[in-house]
Amino acid sequence: MSEQRIINTYDQLTAAGGGIAIITVHSNGRSSRAHGWAVHRVDARGDQVATSADAAWYEYKRKTFYWRLYGDKAAALESAQEWVAENCGEPGPWKRNAMRDYVPERIQKQFPIKKAKP
Repeated sequence: MSEQRIINTYDQLTAAGGGIAIITVHSNGRSSRAHGWAVHRVDARGDQVATSADAAWYEYKRKTFYWRLYGDKAAALESAQEWVAENCGEPGPWKRNAMRDYVPERIQKQFPIKKAKP
């Protein structure tokens, strides 16, 4: 059996049997300009689990922390991490992965994102 390739945050969480990440939010699908953090959760099958029942359609049922509402990225990230600890039972510590998202450190250590071989 071949080793599972982990190339993004979704793969990390799915390989871990489900999990939660704080991912970068972009202004639209064609923009590389980031402007917030969103709490992204998947179950053991890799299906998305809603983290906000009242999120706008463009937030894809994710609890979102926009930087402008918290003053800056660091404050928004801290608020997101506190919210996840309180509402999802994941206290961290958090580690930034190769996709520039934050995942629990234990997941990053066990299932690191590997670069594709040419």
